[in-house]
Amino acid sequence: MGDLEKTALLERRAINRSVMKKKDPTGMILSEDESTAILLNGDDHVRIQTLQTGLTLEQLYERADKIDFKELLDEKIGYPTPISYEDWIEKNHYEKIRPADTKWLYRQEQGYIESMKNITLKELADQRITEFTDSLKKYML
Repeated sequence: MGDLEKTALLERRAINRSVMKKKDPTGMILSEDESTAILLNGDDHVRIQTLQTGLTLEQLYERADKIDFKELLDEKIGYPTPISYEDWIEKNHYEKIRPADTKWLYRQEQGYIESMKNITLKELADQRITEFTDSLKKYML
């Protein structure tokens, strides 16, 4: 994407300055009306943002919760899940890595995917907001 396109996205608040300056590969899924964006490997591994004037937090949650989380996770990881160990090795180009290491990595990723299986984006957002609020309370007077 060229600098002009990035500047236009920045002005429309689809991306921020740090994502605009980033040279590493990043991805973005942007709704047609540009009110919902999913940024991959920007500031965070995955950032889901929805912008709309006049909506309440609950309405924003509802909007974000309509996103297909499995599809989003598959997009972030780079292949559809579930995936066999052999296909996972091939998709990640891990053929030259020691099997003991790849088996450990595969188990870690499968555990992460399993842990995210039954969570909604609203629940994930609630969890992050609670963590953030607890941190603020801990360090604020």
